[in-house]
Amino acid sequence: MNRRVDAIVRGLIGAGVRHGMTVGLVMGTRPSALTTIIALNRIGAITCILRPGVINPSELRLSGAELLVVDPEHVAAMRRGSGDPHPRAGRRWRPA
Repeated sequence: MNRRVDAIVRGLIGAGVRHGMTVGLVMGTRPSALTTIIALNRIGAITCILRPGVINPSELRLSGAELLVVDPEHVAAMRRGSGDPHPRAGRRWRPA
């Protein structure tokens, strides 16, 4: 598990995650969500767990998230809720 978390840490840092940054997490309940939370904790980022499938602009604004981590199952819901029709990995989300 340690190697997996280390790999996620490298990916998150590569996507621009930094200490103190608020990161929204839109993932189902599964082991990869837990390893992502641990990786964000190692970096010192603040994790805001958002409800998958029920994303709306108000929740995104209130979360204060500067970046979203979304699992493949919930990308479509995030697109509808964020108002961003073409989110890309590592791209910072800017609230409307």
